[in-house]
Amino acid sequence: MVTEGLPGLTTTEALRILYNEISKLRNDIKEQQTQGGKDKLWIQDALKYNSPFTSICWITALIIFVCGFTFIIISFVYDELWYLFDDGILLLVLLIINLATVLWDNKLRHEEMFIKLDHVMKKLNYYKDKCIWKKDNYPHLCMPYSPSVTLQWTQRDGVLVNLPWALLVKGDVVLLKPGQTSPCHVSRLREKDKWAPAELTRWEIFNPDISSSMTNKTTVPTMVSRNPLKNVAYILNETPYLNNLKLALELSQKRPCSFYTKCLYLLQIIFIQKFALASFLGSIVLTVWWRWSYITLWLKSGSWVSMFIVIPISVLIPLLPLMLPIAWALMTCYGNAVLQSSTIVQKNKDIFEETETEVKNHSLEFSLEYLWKNFYSCVLGNANFLHRSTNLLHVMGSVTALCCVDKKGILSWPNPTAEKVFFLQNPSKSSSRSSFVDHNCKETQRKCYDGSLHTQENYAVEVLDLTHDRGSAWRLQFDDASWSNHISSLKPLGLAVLLNTCNPSTHAHYAQFCAHVSCQALYSEVLVPVTNRRCLCELARQIGFSESADDIFELQLQLSTYRHVQADAVRRDIKFARSLPNTTKLKFPFPHMVCVGLRERSIGKAATSLQLFSQGTADIILDACIDFWDGHDLSPVSPSVRKKVLDFYQRNSLTAYCTAFSYRPLPLPPDKSFSEIYLELPADCRKLYSKLCRSPTPHPWTSNTHSVRQPQFHSSDSLLFGDCNEYNSKDVSCCFETQCNQIFLGMVTMQYQPQYDMVQLIELLERACIRFVHFSKENELRSRVFSEKMGLESGWNCHISLLGDSQTRTRLDPSEGAATCDDETSFLIPLTSTSQSKKKLAEYEHNLSVDCFPPLNINCAALNMSRTISMSAPTALNMDYAQVTIEHDGEKIIKPMLVQKDSILNDNSNVIDIEKSGDEWHSLSCMSDSTDQSVPVNFDMYNRAKLPRGIENIRPHLECIDNVPLLVSLFTDCTPEATKEMISIMQQYGEVVCVLGSSPNAENIGIFMQADASLAIEPIYPQVCQRISIMHQPNPIDAPISPVGLSELLNSLPCCLTLNRQDPLPVYHLIMEGRYLTQGIWNCVQFWTSCMVSLSFLQLLAIALVLPPILSVGQVLWLTCVVVPLLSVSLVGGPTDPGVMQKPTGKNQCSITTELSYYVMWFYGLKFLPVVINTVLLFIWSLSQACDLILNTSTTNNATTEIQQCWYVYPDPKETEWGGWSKFEPTIVSVQRLMLLFLVMNYVTVSLSFVHRDYLLWKRTIYLNKPYLITSIIIILVQSLYTIHYEYFDNSGDHISISKLSILILIAGLISLFLVFIINETVHWQEIRANVRYQKRARLDFGTKLGMNSPF
Repeated sequence: MVTEGLPGLTTTEALRILYNEISKLRNDIKEQQTQGGKDKLWIQDALKYNSPFTSICWITALIIFVCGFTFIIISFVYDELWYLFDDGILLLVLLIINLATVLWDNKLRHEEMFIKLDHVMKKLNYYKDKCIWKKDNYPHLCMPYSPSVTLQWTQRDGVLVNLPWALLVKGDVVLLKPGQTSPCHVSRLREKDKWAPAELTRWEIFNPDISSSMTNKTTVPTMVSRNPLKNVAYILNETPYLNNLKLALELSQKRPCSFYTKCLYLLQIIFIQKFALASFLGSIVLTVWWRWSYITLWLKSGSWVSMFIVIPISVLIPLLPLMLPIAWALMTCYGNAVLQSSTIVQKNKDIFEETETEVKNHSLEFSLEYLWKNFYSCVLGNANFLHRSTNLLHVMGSVTALCCVDKKGILSWPNPTAEKVFFLQNPSKSSSRSSFVDHNCKETQRKCYDGSLHTQENYAVEVLDLTHDRGSAWRLQFDDASWSNHISSLKPLGLAVLLNTCNPSTHAHYAQFCAHVSCQALYSEVLVPVTNRRCLCELARQIGFSESADDIFELQLQLSTYRHVQADAVRRDIKFARSLPNTTKLKFPFPHMVCVGLRERSIGKAATSLQLFSQGTADIILDACIDFWDGHDLSPVSPSVRKKVLDFYQRNSLTAYCTAFSYRPLPLPPDKSFSEIYLELPADCRKLYSKLCRSPTPHPWTSNTHSVRQPQFHSSDSLLFGDCNEYNSKDVSCCFETQCNQIFLGMVTMQYQPQYDMVQLIELLERACIRFVHFSKENELRSRVFSEKMGLESGWNCHISLLGDSQTRTRLDPSEGAATCDDETSFLIPLTSTSQSKKKLAEYEHNLSVDCFPPLNINCAALNMSRTISMSAPTALNMDYAQVTIEHDGEKIIKPMLVQKDSILNDNSNVIDIEKSGDEWHSLSCMSDSTDQSVPVNFDMYNRAKLPRGIENIRPHLECIDNVPLLVSLFTDCTPEATKEMISIMQQYGEVVCVLGSSPNAENIGIFMQADASLAIEPIYPQVCQRISIMHQPNPIDAPISPVGLSELLNSLPCCLTLNRQDPLPVYHLIMEGRYLTQGIWNCVQFWTSCMVSLSFLQLLAIALVLPPILSVGQVLWLTCVVVPLLSVSLVGGPTDPGVMQKPTGKNQCSITTELSYYVMWFYGLKFLPVVINTVLLFIWSLSQACDLILNTSTTNNATTEIQQCWYVYPDPKETEWGGWSKFEPTIVSVQRLMLLFLVMNYVTVSLSFVHRDYLLWKRTIYLNKPYLITSIIIILVQSLYTIHYEYFDNSGDHISISKLSILILIAGLISLFLVFIINETVHWQEIRANVRYQKRARLDFGTKLGMNSPF
């Protein structure tokens, strides 16, 4: 990591370049859209008839304009119709407001991404000159790789930092590690690195280009010393963020239309404005023509203007979108503002704090200040979130699939934690009662190095399970309460963890070794680089070590070894691999070993002896071991022991991360220059180890007097150099021999544990019939283990691999962890594509090793040198000096690393009893009786349902076989392209997809833009060690924002919401609030539309029944523009009902079917038909009484007049217009006011069944919806006061007012309200039952995956 002399940009220069590059790209895309005419597409979307984004098309707008303009002309031509002028003006004003609303909404939808980008650029412009970042403000350089985070080593401000990829700019100097992918098009900086490629394109692997060849890279004839592949400095020729930004701007208008937008289009444009408007227009014209041409023989109608113009327009007015587009836009803005405001308040609140599965708060709380601010921003379009192009409210209200494309730091904790500890014990000497003896492990005889036969004692395989604390990233606890009985076996493991795994001095060396191994893994079909060295400090703490236990040691030496594996040897040598089908693609960890040599500080620098602690994959560690520590003494590694260890390792390495540990003393270590090279072993290196690994471990004396074996003690120096005359510490063979003859200590398996709130979320989503889908980058085996921990199904029909049988991945993406020893992915790399480079690399490394180090010649003398060497004597580590500090109950206790047998047998009081903290951590797993049962793979890992494999086979399967691929919750072997395509398939089949993804992941942009809505989550970053902070927040004086914070601001551009994983995720509450709001809004639209249709039908029926107009034009506008909108909108109020999460939502497929038509006509028709009938009957009754009163009054005033009778409801049917009512216009107007009052009260009565659609009125009170209650009371009071005022206090004439009508009419009107209520509740009850049946079917369909390959 030496970077002296490298040029680089300063932070200020880089941020200025970034700002200028973003600004230039934005202007270029805007100019391209202007030249291509795309900047005017929003006009077509707003007015075009077939656009789903309009609620008032140009045809409807033209009709409204004609109606309003006609009214104005008529008011000037006919004096008796002067009142139509105000109505005409109102229609035109509403038309202008609606057009402006729809045009504004669509214009903002097209420019929303640019508006948000301008908001980001404004902040970037503010930050660019004020950010002074220090090195510790960036993520740690040796931070473990995570596919959720894309970082790049970059030279900034003269230092090397781990820079978030979004902050890389053109001209930056970056260090590419071998096997790493290039973030963009780069060029080599220095000519001295000619062995490296001169240029790399975006996502191309940095693979050293060596001008020589070699026959086979994956096999070497003997051990070879390799120079570490170096990091190479490259300069960026472009800004990587611009590629994602361009994609986001270009695809911003290609998101799927939301479900509720489609529903509104279907209801308003197709049903109302196309079908209903044309039907009512034709019906009213025919009716008027019938009355005009036929009924006039008996009854004189109104003027032709009234009959052929005013009445038809009056019937059509309720069907015209006069207020609905405005209300729809405002309600949508309000709903999005609620979700945005609620998120801000909810961030610091644990939404799952009450119980495991029940949510404490049934509705999100929000601040009125934030609510008004966000609502105002939504309306004006200057908000920094996308609520039109990505309507969060509509998506959350109709989501059917919640997908997560990143695992680490979002679904799981960012670091794996210890899950099992494997070690070997001698059961005859163990004090543990919970251990077991595997009697198959007994070897009756073993031939020692001196040829004598000795009986070997039994050994027991011990596996201790650990449970992860669900509320902490690191905390662990042993499941077995008697685990401390194994303390003598656990302490060496704990010390090895502290001195090797969690030693800060080894992090840089290990990171470089990982890069080298990653590059080597490119040439293997069966190996994948695995970072199995992760922080295990918590395990050491549980064992009893304090954080300062490693202070007594000083690092002196680091050795690294690896070897390749033959592809055909995997299934041949591994029994478990042979049991799986040939189509199962298995990847095994790259065999490697990392050794650290440490000197005890108390001995002094003059001493040459070191303690060698090794860790790595179990196969290569076990090859280097000749003995194992059984907790009391050393025992030889027999074939039976080797079989058990390898069986445990091979099974666990497929689904977990397994690390083996070993130890040996080094009286005379090799030269320190070996820390600068790596040792590559041949694929079959058993012969090398068999020649060097000789076990002179003392065996029981042959004397019969010794019935119990006693521990033997030998001098390390005499064992090491018993008959060796020379020792060359600089010979490569010495380096190899140094790593032989080790003591096997045990193994630790690690696993990524799911975060508990995600487990709860999945369970709650399952109840809500929302499918949680995990797009895993891992292979099938590893993905299924984690999905089972998450609570996802892992049985038949449970997962699909998106990597086809014939597919191979031609590159290692950053998501594949090429450069950082990815511990997640397992991809196939075709050897043919890299054969030239692999040959060049091998020859180059071979030449370097030959030039820099002496050739490796293992002769007989060298091999015989270790004949009498005991690298595993129990006294090799001095018990008097090699002490570690163990902390117990706040008290430091000094303990030796290896406890001698006598001390354990005689002084059991020294065994540390670690305090337990309760049973709530204890998992269902317990100490296993065999390695077969201890591995996490205890189920059939092969998907026997024979689902399609590969993304290219998904569509044919859906079209020709069944829909099971849409019902699974796990997709494995996912690439960004395959994930995007699968989401597109899901959307085509009606799924509403919301995606959760990591914002700093460079490859998520395409997935974010494909989803209906995407939530950017800032993940929890992994730590190299829990004792080392990943980064520090900058001082607000030096920098108002951190590098990660600025990167999050840029990366979240295509997402409608940004969340931080450090806070509880309010996803479930957002869905619940979104469902309640959208169902309330749609309920409002349904009631609104039903009222409008019934109002038009009421007028049409009155004309068809040869009645005068039941309502005037002004009264129709009053109902259409004031009463019904207010009553409808008030239905949206009220607290959130958690019951909405128990109902499945429909798919994103809207169409008018016969079943839907019957449903609407039956349930909605029956609710409003009594209102129409009651109003018409009351109108007839009122007119009849008024007619009688008029005639009686006329007879009384003129006694000589011949007594007349009313014809139907007309006082003078043939002489004057409207059957004589034109002479008594105040009377008919008074009756119309009464009908208006009754109609308003009927609408309020009907609305009672719309307040709580899923509950009857007596089961859920209307008082919960206070806005509706207040609005209803106000509407009734206003309408009643208006009627009373005009009829009782403003009665300036001698006409017959409603006050003179019979009181029976009022009583009948009130009784009719009760009848309407009873009928509505009865229909409502039937509607609820029908909905329950539908929900049961939908829930059954959701939980059933019976395809053609079903086992049932």
